[in-house]
Amino acid sequence: MSDLNEKIEKSKILLVGAGGIGCEVLKNLTLTGFKNIDAIDLDTIDVSNLNRQFLFNKSNVGQSKSEVAISIAKKEYCPDQDGLNLRAIHKSITLSEFDVDFFKNYTLVINALDNRAARSHVNRMCLAAEIPLLESGTAGYTGQLKLIKNSLTSCYECDGLQKEGRTFATCTIRNTPSQPIHCIVWAKHLFHQLFGEDDPDNDVSPQIEQIQKENGASTNNNPAPKMVRTRDWANANSYDPMLIFEKLFNDDINYLLLMDNLWKERAKPVPLIYENLMKDTASKESGNGIELGNQRLWSLRECIEVFSETIHKLHKRLQATGYQHWDKDDEVALNFVVAASNLRSKCFNIERKSPFDVKSIAGNIIPAISSTNSIIGGLLVLQAIRLLKKIPIGDAYRKMTDSARNDLLKETGRSTYLNYTSLTRKDLISSFECAPPVPTCLGCAKGNIPEVEIHLSMAQTTLADLVDKIVMGALHFVCPDISLNNDSGIIIWSKDEDTEEEGDGKASTDVRQKHLIDLPHIKSPKTRLLISDLIQDKQIIMVLIDEDVTEEEHNSFFYVKINGHEV
Repeated sequence: MSDLNEKIEKSKILLVGAGGIGCEVLKNLTLTGFKNIDAIDLDTIDVSNLNRQFLFNKSNVGQSKSEVAISIAKKEYCPDQDGLNLRAIHKSITLSEFDVDFFKNYTLVINALDNRAARSHVNRMCLAAEIPLLESGTAGYTGQLKLIKNSLTSCYECDGLQKEGRTFATCTIRNTPSQPIHCIVWAKHLFHQLFGEDDPDNDVSPQIEQIQKENGASTNNNPAPKMVRTRDWANANSYDPMLIFEKLFNDDINYLLLMDNLWKERAKPVPLIYENLMKDTASKESGNGIELGNQRLWSLRECIEVFSETIHKLHKRLQATGYQHWDKDDEVALNFVVAASNLRSKCFNIERKSPFDVKSIAGNIIPAISSTNSIIGGLLVLQAIRLLKKIPIGDAYRKMTDSARNDLLKETGRSTYLNYTSLTRKDLISSFECAPPVPTCLGCAKGNIPEVEIHLSMAQTTLADLVDKIVMGALHFVCPDISLNNDSGIIIWSKDEDTEEEGDGKASTDVRQKHLIDLPHIKSPKTRLLISDLIQDKQIIMVLIDEDVTEEEHNSFFYVKINGHEV
């Protein structure tokens, strides 16, 4: 047996994500001879996955992605291999049980994720564990993969606080939205199903197959309905806006709640009650009381009224001129998506968006494409083999000098890109040497603790905003402690204590709803905090800078400086 073959057989790989890219990587790893692979993924299989996640079929709908992928890989790609050790983990990679010691068990980690928060977390864990990470992603016809190695290459976060990608999983859109864009995409699909030339693969209804698989054909109080095209259902009910409202935001949400597996580690959605929403007259206005046009956030009552009005107008268009095409510059079509997406957001306790925001988000969405995933999946495994061929495993690597490591990096460290080709650009795949680490990076900075300035209004920002939107949202900590950056040891907020207290009473909730300026240890115009995450083995200094902004600006206002550089 050659030295490379022995390394391949003995190496232990952690594959994070068993979706579009993950299926391709798992197939390639097993066919290449890798025998020790753990695949972790929180999601379950949706019908909409089947066009690009080829390890799954319709009988697998509702089952764990990682468990089915590993089962198929054992059966189809390596049934006769001795010493095979493939394991599925149906959990979130951000759980505390997957700490630095867990990551140190692996030779190499491969990321096949679709969201920035999880990518940033795995990036930090691999840096702390000092093991190589192959990071990957696709967007339409383009894709990339990058080697991330502690102290040698730039990491995932070296580019700063990048904007979230515009790719999306349809199962997330239909069943478990968690961001405004998920609800906006859902509303666009709804538009095409009601008024356009709809695509059955992009239905907006809950996965009835999954409900039936988990709960049988029916339950005592909620018989599972037959699958009916959205337009057929609307026609049968004369496009009545109130019946459509009841189906989309009450009945369908109740059917989603039947899928117990979806809500074990997620907050459950809440069906909407028409009478309650019609009492909501609150809407965002500027500081002087003058409405800011399409930048104003609609009240829930307005959303219902616009939803009903636009259904009537668009149905008349459909009868008069045939199929409609959604256009962000068509006011009626845009208003329908704004109203529908905000009502959907209310169900899932997601931040609602103004017409201005919806127009900018909905106008630029890139779908996932199976051929792109396949190419990137192949390149990832080729890069993994290249690494094993050149880089010693485990302790042998840790004992190397910095000079020897840098020499190895020049031979092995590459960033590879899959490009969209044209008549003027014909390099389908291009590869470059990895860039060095950025000294001020939050993820991989060495020496002094990185310092981050957060500019916000202390009078209008709650502790919950700081924790959820900034510390855990924008900066991607998963289990943070927030304390004063001095020798006092005063803790402002703790993730663990917050979780415990919320189970016993509302004390923690009350503190979270206080504005920063009302907390005893937060001082204007500047307060220095220490953010620590034991799971990620990560610390940063956060400097809160008080800014005087209007209430309207505060709705989406904060900006970040890392070591003095705005990002």
